[in-house]
Amino acid sequence: MKAILQPMAMPDQNDREKQEFLAQIENLRAMYADEAEFLDPILTGESVSSDADAVVFPQLIGTAFGAKNELNQIKIPIIVLTSQFGTVEMWDWEIVSFLREETGLTVFSPYKVELAQVIMRALAAKRDMRKGMRFLMFQDSPGEGMQSGIFKRFYWWESECTDLIEKLFGINIIYRSYKELNANAQKISDERADNESSDWDIPCEDVSPERFRKAVKLYLAIKDVLAEIGDVQGVGANCLNESFNSETTPCLAWDAVFERDNILWVCEGDTVTLVSKFIVYSALKQPLMMTNIYPFLVGMAALKHE
Repeated sequence: MKAILQPMAMPDQNDREKQEFLAQIENLRAMYADEAEFLDPILTGESVSSDADAVVFPQLIGTAFGAKNELNQIKIPIIVLTSQFGTVEMWDWEIVSFLREETGLTVFSPYKVELAQVIMRALAAKRDMRKGMRFLMFQDSPGEGMQSGIFKRFYWWESECTDLIEKLFGINIIYRSYKELNANAQKISDERADNESSDWDIPCEDVSPERFRKAVKLYLAIKDVLAEIGDVQGVGANCLNESFNSETTPCLAWDAVFERDNILWVCEGDTVTLVSKFIVYSALKQPLMMTNIYPFLVGMAALKHE
């Protein structure tokens, strides 16, 4: 998964500037080989490739100020990577400000390589999501169950929420039965579960082999559905609220799905958080987890819940 970047040259370059421009493209190709694919360069005003996620300026020169009409033809984000370090050159603040004001587009001018990498990975994730990326959720009774008085208040159960997510991001949210998933897990043999987990390095002090095996079987049942659907990037279940359908909590199974299969997971059927986690992880490539962080101060009400 790489961003596709369209290098663009400012008009009326002299020979020295042309050489520096081409050299900087090669520099960027080497520096960001893992994050981006750089297309053949074009001049400002020429048509940007329909495959491009962003325009990259490897060089900015004063002719930018006279190229308003050409710059206004750009319809995708702009990244300015003009220094030998693969970041914005310190003298480019005037032209960067001009680009932002003139095009009205998002113009990134990262001052660290790590920031540029985040931008590129985010652009790649956005493109891949719009191709119809699949997310899988196991649930049977949205908002009903063990704590329906709480869970019925959440927007992610609504079909309107699902429709908006799919429309905005271009993804496909697939729903399957949590009850059926757990029934299938119980049918998996002890032998298959033990073979699967033989190399798992999991602290299991005070956990019986039977309890551990139930989590492994749930993992295998999840994997069977993932294999059936194919190309799933995120998975979850209405786990606490429908816990009566399961012989175990799915936490260890979810951890295995991520550690062994590189698929993100989420608690409580929360598709909003699942999509958010995918975006954040795709861009930052840093460890993350789902937890209770409330969006506003609630004082004793939160302490009582905890």
